[in-house]
Amino acid sequence: MPERFVRDDVTRFFCGTCGTPVAYKAERFAGEIHFYMAALTKGNVAPTFHVHHAEAVDWMTITDELKRYPGSANAGMEGDSA
Repeated sequence: MPERFVRDDVTRFFCGTCGTPVAYKAERFAGEIHFYMAALTKGNVAPTFHVHHAEAVDWMTITDELKRYPGSANAGMEGDSA
């Protein structure tokens, strides 16, 4: 998986075939790598919450009951979810 540095503390990972973004890691999430759910095609992985819900496009309707954070989950834990 090729990587590209977007800024000093963030590395973004892209598909080596088509260039689709698949994951990122950041210093503020030390020891973690965050994968985009849509990039996972195998296994039994289910989301547990939504992030950046305040930026959702008007035509997208989320019908589940998962917690929705207006920004990042870490910021949302200190405030209310949408």
